[in-house]
Amino acid sequence: MSTLIRNIVLRMGAGISGIASLLLLLFTACSKDEASNPIASIQAIPAMDTLRGFIGENTLLTNSRTWYIDGWVYIANEAVLSIEPGTVLKVLKKGQKNIDGGLIITRGARIIAPGTQYAPIVLTCSDTLMTYQAVKMAVVLLGRSPEKAPLSIITGFGGLNGSLAYGGQQPDDSSGLLQHMQIIYPYILHKQIAQQDSLRAGVFPMGTGSKTIIKNITLRQVTPNIQIKLR
Repeated sequence: MSTLIRNIVLRMGAGISGIASLLLLLFTACSKDEASNPIASIQAIPAMDTLRGFIGENTLLTNSRTWYIDGWVYIANEAVLSIEPGTVLKVLKKGQKNIDGGLIITRGARIIAPGTQYAPIVLTCSDTLMTYQAVKMAVVLLGRSPEKAPLSIITGFGGLNGSLAYGGQQPDDSSGLLQHMQIIYPYILHKQIAQQDSLRAGVFPMGTGSKTIIKNITLRQVTPNIQIKLR
């Protein structure tokens, strides 16, 4: 590469057009070498550590801090949410006795969360030291793969009028990659469980296509006698 640069510089003037041509030639010369390692798209790192509402641009959550989720956070506008291995996410309490929040990947958007065996991604709540009446804490993937109906509706979430669409006509659709995630949720009063809907804690794929990768997801409920504290 150094010989190529030297030859190009010797044959070009110092004008603006010469510099532009140099950059174009360098990009062309390097493209074959870098084809196996493409440049990642631009990602924004949130300035605040609390996520709420909608995320409509490519976003990166780093493992250098703990991220807090206030209610249901929607990844929309076909954006990509990337989460580094070892990242900790905590869903904030809703009231005194309820947990109700998480991540919802809407149709066309994706999550890229490549946790590892030794650096898993952890989804938990802000306080596991107490017993709750209701817990709804999850990562929900809404894809564009065919379902029983061309477009199905799921209800029970805050925002978006409480309903979200999933399904479509793309069987090879991808909602992203989610692997080596630990979901640690608090103890729930057993007498209250029957009064809640079926969605509590976990990863819920709905209408996800064949290119969606979900593996090594661990669910663990904290008992009153064994408490888990994370940084």
